[in-house]
Amino acid sequence: VDSIGQFGLDLSGNSNTKSVAEIIKEETPKWCFGFRDITNSTNSRTCISMIFPLGGAGNTLPLISDIDIEDAVLLNTNLSTFILDYAARNKIGGTHLNQFYFKQLPIIPLSAYTEAEEAFVIRCSKKLLGTTKKMAEILSCPVTIWNDDERALLMARLDAFYAMKYGLERGELEFILDPEAVMGKGYPTQTFPQVKANDIAKYGEYRTKRLVMEAYDELMRDGLWQD
Repeated sequence: VDSIGQFGLDLSGNSNTKSVAEIIKEETPKWCFGFRDITNSTNSRTCISMIFPLGGAGNTLPLISDIDIEDAVLLNTNLSTFILDYAARNKIGGTHLNQFYFKQLPIIPLSAYTEAEEAFVIRCSKKLLGTTKKMAEILSCPVTIWNDDERALLMARLDAFYAMKYGLERGELEFILDPEAVMGKGYPTQTFPQVKANDIAKYGEYRTKRLVMEAYDELMRDGLWQD
């Protein structure tokens, strides 16, 4: 695990004084990668990053440049995990995830992925991201039909994989998702109460936790999943 600074990324994309039209005409990727500055540790998720078709962005959507699409997919996936979000919400004290906080986030280095692991993450992530024709073109993948159940399983598998990459034991992962289940009822600290409450209201259970823990057990038992 390393800080995001190890990517050597330029986070100054929003300082460009050219118009969007001028930039689009130049030899640039037809996509952007950025993260949401406005946030809060009490939100469902604190760190929200995104890959999206090329367009204008304001100062509360800092852009990351000088990164190719597959590395962007890997980084975006890492940033979207519960493990990373747990670290982010323990670090941020206000309502801004500015670039100074962002550079300190604990990121799995690119060199730490095996070829099989990189292929697994990119394959799952493209299924989650490539739900429109434009995004599928950017990612060079087939368009994925949106399916809530399939997406929940893919996200759970990615969360389980990154828990393994961060070296978390089963109890540590369960604590990140639901401290009360590990420490006992009435434990004063909650990590993702909105996710838990939304799941219980919709499914009658903390489904996200169950899927992630099941995926973690399967990963530890059988290794990486195949299509």
